[in-house]
Amino acid sequence: MTGLVVNRALNVPAEDRRKLRQELHFYRKFGISGHMARVGIREPEDRYLARLLAQRAGELGRADRPDT
Repeated sequence: MTGLVVNRALNVPAEDRRKLRQELHFYRKFGISGHMARVGIREPEDRYLARLLAQRAGELGRADRPDT
């Protein structure tokens, strides 16, 4: 036995999943603009959301490609 775990698909790292769940919690609790104000994000809401979606899509896509 080697201790190697083989799954059908690669997973997103646990730390990334925790960060995403935390962000979603704050969005639900304070709303997008409230969360942005609390964290100190000073860009337009639509640009922030577009950047966030692109970042998350990249993280999820990275889980499909083991060489990145």
